[in-house]
Amino acid sequence: MSYLFFKDINREEFDEFGQEDKEIAIAGILSIQYGNTCEMLYAGMDERFKKFMPQYKEYVENFKWAFDRRCLWSNMGGVEGSLDDGLTKFKDNFKSNYQ
Repeated sequence: MSYLFFKDINREEFDEFGQEDKEIAIAGILSIQYGNTCEMLYAGMDERFKKFMPQYKEYVENFKWAFDRRCLWSNMGGVEGSLDDGLTKFKDNFKSNYQ
């Protein structure tokens, strides 16, 4: 499991939240390794921090974790139900490599 913490963001940008000295998990991914594959079981974020787009950093960190563990694949999971929804468009930004 990995988390992106509030303290990792530029201090001036989050003064509006009034919790400058606290560690707050603002995004996270629950992943497991099964053989040579990383399966991302769940990903989420605190909507108050949406403008910081923490999910991008979180996915990159999760990919690093997977490949450091010698995974050949990192599965981001399913889609919302159509191929033009927000989740699919977000995942498309990572330009996966199919063989």
